[in-house]
Amino acid sequence: MSRFHAKTAVVVGSANEIGRACAARLGGEGAAVVLVDEAADDIADPAVMEAVRSRCEGMGSAVDVLVNCHMALDWTSIEDSDVERWSEVCRVNILGPVVSTKALLPLLRRSAGASIVHLGSIDGLLGNPRVPSYSASKGAIVPLTHVMAHELASDRIRVNCVARAAVAGHPLGAPSDQAAAVLAATPLQRAADPAEVAAAVAFLASDDASYITGTVLVVDGGRSGLTPGTTG
Repeated sequence: MSRFHAKTAVVVGSANEIGRACAARLGGEGAAVVLVDEAADDIADPAVMEAVRSRCEGMGSAVDVLVNCHMALDWTSIEDSDVERWSEVCRVNILGPVVSTKALLPLLRRSAGASIVHLGSIDGLLGNPRVPSYSASKGAIVPLTHVMAHELASDRIRVNCVARAAVAGHPLGAPSDQAAAVLAATPLQRAADPAEVAAAVAFLASDDASYITGTVLVVDGGRSGLTPGTTG
């Protein structure tokens, strides 16, 4: 039997490559998947997420899996950055997962054992000077994962994070000069396929990870596993 047979999953941010791959993986393993498309909606808007909750309630089921694949990014330096753009990136990347979790919490509590997976980034673990607002906002997902895992454990809700690195075909990908440097610094010498990130998400969301909560799973082809400057 498929790991998500008779379960309902909500993927927030399903329009980007990673979100689509997560939806396909969960659906392929038997889940009924509700897609929340950032191309059509403001996925950090409480009203939008309340409407999603109403839609799920109309389906008559609990929410067993919530994937928060929020993705706002600004390629600029701190000096040249715009404060209003900073606010927007942080609103989407930090508040977005909070808004979706709060809206769907009543339905997550109805599950026999729900799982929330946030999409983070190794830029949020290490810092990327090309994308300071993205790095800072994704960095905040790490303590958010920890405190959510603690708060929701009594509701049998697990909360984890996948910190991904470069992903092939991602619409918010790096400029070509940085992309080449990133791949050169990656031991596997390639970007991840979106399906590989989705596989990690599906693992954490499944009962195979039933004793894992509050953790950050790094999916980066080995890029963060070495001290910079030691391999030349």
